[in-house]
Amino acid sequence: MVIVFDLDDTLILERDYVKSGFLEVDEWLSAKGVPGFLNVAWSLFLKGENGIIDSAMDSLVLNGFSSKEKESLKEQALSVYREHYPKIQLLPDSRELLSNLKDKFPLCLITDGRPNGQWQKIRALSLMKYFQKIIVTGDWGEQYFKPHSRAYKKIMSLFSEEEFFYIGDNPKKDFIAPQQLGWRKSWRIRRDGSLHQDIATCSNCIEIDSL
Repeated sequence: MVIVFDLDDTLILERDYVKSGFLEVDEWLSAKGVPGFLNVAWSLFLKGENGIIDSAMDSLVLNGFSSKEKESLKEQALSVYREHYPKIQLLPDSRELLSNLKDKFPLCLITDGRPNGQWQKIRALSLMKYFQKIIVTGDWGEQYFKPHSRAYKKIMSLFSEEEFFYIGDNPKKDFIAPQQLGWRKSWRIRRDGSLHQDIATCSNCIEIDSL
């Protein structure tokens, strides 16, 4: 059996990555004489806002900067966030399970998102030592984000095992392809603090709250 994992809000909390990025931007802006970004950005995140970096920057006092310079600061702040090397760790239950399984089953990872940011997470978490295959769907383009089946089919093509099993968190996209491809019944982890915690678990999944 091949066990395939999602990353964000499955092995880590996405909010931990977000806070890591906000801290990086906060330090970068503070060095330029613009304090206060972290508190504003985190408050917007907790409210579920979109376009947080732009909104947070708009609310900061940017004395001494022209309009053009302010727009440049926004663009640079977004780049700092997207390119930063995150200060994150695997959740304790994730580390324990991966350590226990890696010598018993083939393990794989499928994760959506911007390639640079996702690979930075993967490197920061040292995930290469656990997984035989890691697929960042963004390397192929957003059109191949889950629920597209390309990544799942790629995993199937790499292994001779007849059974595949998926563990993820997002009922809107994670479990559609595994079901269509005849994989074993998926597990949906519903973590406190995850971005999709309030979405009901689909009927074709087993709900868990810890790995």
